Amino acid sequence: MSRVRFLVVGLLVAGVLAGCSGRPDIDIDHRTIEAAPKPLADKGPARGVFEREWQTTVSSRSGRPAFHFVEGRLLVVTREGIQAYDARTGKPTWHYREPGRRIDGIAVTNGVVVADFSNDSNEGDDDEHTLGLDAGTGELLWENTKDWNLTHNGDGSTLGSLNLADAADGIVPVSVDYDKGRIGVDARTGDEVWEVHARDVSAGTCDPAKGTRRLPTTARVLPIRFLCEEQDHESLTLNKLLLAVEPTTGELLWSRRVDSSTNDRTDVLVEGGITMFASSTSAGPPAAPLELAGPDGRRLFASQTGRCFAGCALFVSGGRALLHYDEATGRVERGTEKTREMLLSIDLKTGRITRMPAPPRSGPYVAAGGKLHTAPPVYAGDTKFALVPSGLNVIDVARRRVDVAPLPYPSPWAVPLAYKPGTSETLVAVGGRRLFTVLPEQPPTEPDAPYRAQLEAYAAKPTSGSPELAGVLPDDWPDPCALLADIPHHYDESEPPDPGSPVNLGEVTLERVSCYRDGTEVRIGWVAGTEREAEALFPVREPSDVGADAELQLQTNTTAYRVGRTILYVMTYYDEPDQVARQVIANLKAL
Repeated sequence: MSRVRFLVVGLLVAGVLAGCSGRPDIDIDHRTIEAAPKPLADKGPARGVFEREWQTTVSSRSGRPAFHFVEGRLLVVTREGIQAYDARTGKPTWHYREPGRRIDGIAVTNGVVVADFSNDSNEGDDDEHTLGLDAGTGELLWENTKDWNLTHNGDGSTLGSLNLADAADGIVPVSVDYDKGRIGVDARTGDEVWEVHARDVSAGTCDPAKGTRRLPTTARVLPIRFLCEEQDHESLTLNKLLLAVEPTTGELLWSRRVDSSTNDRTDVLVEGGITMFASSTSAGPPAAPLELAGPDGRRLFASQTGRCFAGCALFVSGGRALLHYDEATGRVERGTEKTREMLLSIDLKTGRITRMPAPPRSGPYVAAGGKLHTAPPVYAGDTKFALVPSGLNVIDVARRRVDVAPLPYPSPWAVPLAYKPGTSETLVAVGGRRLFTVLPEQPPTEPDAPYRAQLEAYAAKPTSGSPELAGVLPDDWPDPCALLADIPHHYDESEPPDPGSPVNLGEVTLERVSCYRDGTEVRIGWVAGTEREAEALFPVREPSDVGADAELQLQTNTTAYRVGRTILYVMTYYDEPDQVARQVIANLKAL
C-alpha cells in the first residue's frame, strides 16, 4: 500500500486565513446573508399537474452557467463566480465573484463551497486564490494563495470546469506539484489533512493494488489519477494509475491502471463510493468490460458489451447507483457497431441489480430520490407528430417503470414559432419535489458570449384526473373524426374518415388524436384543464378569421388553432382552406 503523510495542524477559527494568509490584489464582489434557507430534500416531484412556482433571470458575461442542486441548495456557477438561490422562492441569497478573473473549479461537501480562482489572462502570475464559503450563508471561512487545483474524477488537469469537483465527507482533494501530488483539504477550515504523492504509490509504476478490507457500498471514496513514471514519452498512450482513497485519512483502498490513447481510452466516472470504468474505443471490441467497482474495489457489475460511445452518466441518489451506458447489439452497419442505450440500478444496501432499455430522450439525465428524470421536448414520442406540451420522463429503473407527465410550457416542435430559433427550455436540476429549468433568451453565438436566461421552478399539485393529461380525463378530448363532419369535399365524398393510431401516455391511452378524410386531416394537439393553461401552451396572439381564439400558420397547408382550452391542427389540400377550418372549428364548438 502507499505511504500517506499526515499533516498535523491546529484548527482554524472560521474567518481566519489558513496556510499562506492574505489574498492577491484583486477585486472581490461578495454578499452574505445572516440566516440560511433550510436545504431541500433529495426528492423528485410528486405525481400531479405541474405549475410554475417562480421565475428569475440569470445572466453571465462569458458563456452558459452551470446549474447545480447539491446538498439541497441551488447554485448557479459562471466564469466570474457563484450565485446561490433560495430554491423555494427563487430569490438570490449570497454571491461571490472575482471580476476580471475566472473560476477554475468548485466543490461542495458537508455544507461548504470550495472555489479556486485565477487570472483570466495568460499574462503574468496566475495569482491563485482558493477559499471556503459556507454553503448556506456565503460567509468566508478561509482563503489562501497556494498553488492548488481542484480535481474531477481524479484528474487534476481540468482547469476551468464548471462541473462539481471531487469532494466527500468534508474533504476536498487538490492537485499540487504539477499534478504529481494530492493534498486532502478540510473544506471547513482549509487545513491540510493528508498528502499522497505519485512517487509513494507502487514505486512509481502502474502496478494495481487490490483492496484489503471490506467496506459497505454506501461508503464514499475520493479518486486520484497519477501519470505513471514508467511512461514511454514517444508513445501516444498515456498510462495512469487510478487510486481510490478514504476521504478523511487518505488511506489507499485500492488502485487500477487506466489507459488513454488514440485507439482505446478508459473513461472513469466516480460518484460517492462507486467507480465506473468503460472503454470508449470507436471500433472493434473493447480492451476491457464496462465495470462498476464499489468503495473497496470489489466488482459490482460488469458487461462485455457495455460501451460509452455517446457518453456514460453515473449517479448516486436515494441509496442507489444509477448508470446510463451504451450496449453493443452485435450488429455492424457501414463499419460502425450498433448500440442501444441502457439504464442500470444497483441497490447499495442489498446489491440487487436491475437493468432496462432507456426510453427515448433528449437532454441530460438528472437524478433525485433514486430515480432518473429527463425532459424531452417532444411529449408522446410514439406519434408522428408532437403533442403541444413538453414532457417529463420519471424513470424508476429498480421497478423498470417510466412515468410520464406534461410540463406547462410548449414543445418547440409543436409550436415552433413560440421560441426564437436555437432556444428551448431545458431541465437542469431536480430536488425538493421540484423541477428546475432554464430558458435562454437568445440562441448562443459563441461559447464565451454573454448569456441571459430565465431560471424557473415547477412543482406538481394533486389531481383527481389523469396526471398524464395534466388532470384532464381522456373523455374530455374531442373525437377528431367528428370534427370532419360537413367539411367541403375535394376528392371523394364517399370516403370514410380514417382515424390515426392510438397514443399511449404511461397508463393512459388516447384512442383518437388524429383523423383524415378526403384531403383534410385534423389533429388534436392538446386539451388543457383551463383556457388560461391553454394560452400558456399556445402563446400566440394572432387574430383568427375562422372563429378560433388564436391561430398560427405552420406550413403552407397546415395551421394551428386554439379554441377555448383545445389546441388543434388542420392540414388540408382543399382550394379554400379557411372554409374547411371554419367548419372544423364550428364542429368543435358544437360538441
